[in-house]
Amino acid sequence: MSDDSRLGYLEASVEQQSSNFERLYQQTVHIDQEVRSLGLRLDARIDEAALRMDQKIDGLDHTFDRKFDDLRLELSKQFRWTVGMMVTTMGLMVTLIGLVAGLLTTALR
Repeated sequence: MSDDSRLGYLEASVEQQSSNFERLYQQTVHIDQEVRSLGLRLDARIDEAALRMDQKIDGLDHTFDRKFDDLRLELSKQFRWTVGMMVTTMGLMVTLIGLVAGLLTTALR
């Protein structure tokens, strides 16, 4: 093999490797763009899911707040009723004690 043919073979080989490198580079750029695009779409989906979760949590929070307020109101009503009944019962007891004392005083005279 002569030097010219060997040089021609090497030049063709370098040219082929250069075109292979260029093709691989273009594929790498394309894959990089696809990965970035997928990343952006994934970020958008994650943000969307996080927003939906926040909205659901806010809704549950408002629901629990209303239920606790309703329970607090009912407990307050029940407490006032219980205290009212206790005061009424005590008043009746005092009245009965007064009546009994009056009857005993009258009977013992």
